[in-house]
Order: sequence, then C-alpha cells, then structure tokens
Amino acid sequence: MPLDIETRFLGLADFEPAAREVLPHAVYEFIAGGAGDEITKRDNEAAFDRIKLRQRLLRDVTRLDTAITLFGQRLPHPIILAPIAYRRLAHPEGEVAAARGAGVAGAVFIVGTTATAAIEDCLAESQSPVWFLLYWQSDRSFNGELVSRMAALGAKAISVTVDLPTPGDRRRQIPGRLQNAR
Repeated sequence: MPLDIETRFLGLADFEPAAREVLPHAVYEFIAGGAGDEITKRDNEAAFDRIKLRQRLLRDVTRLDTAITLFGQRLPHPIILAPIAYRRLAHPEGEVAAARGAGVAGAVFIVGTTATAAIEDCLAESQSPVWFLLYWQSDRSFNGELVSRMAALGAKAISVTVDLPTPGDRRRQIPGRLQNAR
C-alpha cells in the first residue's frame, strides 16, 4: 500500500485506518489500545478534542517565529516526540528511525527506558536534543546508573515515570475480548 502523504493523510484521524492496514493485528491493538476499560484513554482523547486553535485574521505573517525555550534550550518549535515503548513492533528501525526523523524536523526526541534500540544509536542519529524517560525501578542504584549514563551521553533532560509498577491490563490483547473493547 503506497503511503501518499499529501493526499491520504489530511488529518490526524487518517493515520489510524492506515495503521490498521499495515500493522499486524496484535501490534495494532497494542498501540491503539489502553489499559483496563480504556477509560483514561477515552478521557485523554476527549481532552485532546477540546483543544482549539484560535484563528487570528488580518495579521502580519511575513515573519513568524515558532521557537520556544524549554529547560534552558532554544527549540525551533514546540514539537516533541514522546517516548513510545517497543517502536520496533511497528518499524524495523524503531527508535533509531524516530530519532532520525526528529532530527530532520528539528523536534526533540524522547527515548524511554523501554526502547528497543540502543540509546547510543538513537543519540547518534538525532540532530536535535534528546531527552530521556526513566521508568522508575525498585533498584535505586540501577536508576542512578541509568541516569548517569544518559547524562554522560548528552541527554538534555530527564523525566521520570513512577506510575507503572506492573504492566497494564491490556484487554484488547486477550483472545475473545476484542469485540468487547469500546
């Protein structure tokens, strides 16, 4: 299936049916699904749908500047690629390709503890800042070593996730449960 970006992907909603077509069923469900009854997933989608862009008409747009400063870093725009677990399920190069794309776009790339590619490879491919997401482990020395390693590699920011002590209840992936997903 050719991915004609200019005509096929006119809005965010156009990506989901395309993903369903090209990804193996289990991979699609892992990416598209949420934990439990997917209540938080639905709430997040509803919150995103409430975001509105305010049009400003009859303004001088000959010089636009989308740059922001975040954590002391000057960025060309506020676009940040979030850390997504197991990217290689969807693409053979996984995080390395995402880091490369972020670099080309001038976007920040966040690599997570659950990356399926070597962090060093991601950093080597990105031409823009790389941040790190630490999934907090019970072994504090491991956390410290990982944070030190990321700092030594040049991570510009480190964030911590503390809300995932065990994997989520991924009901879409249980055989026979798919039809019950909302």
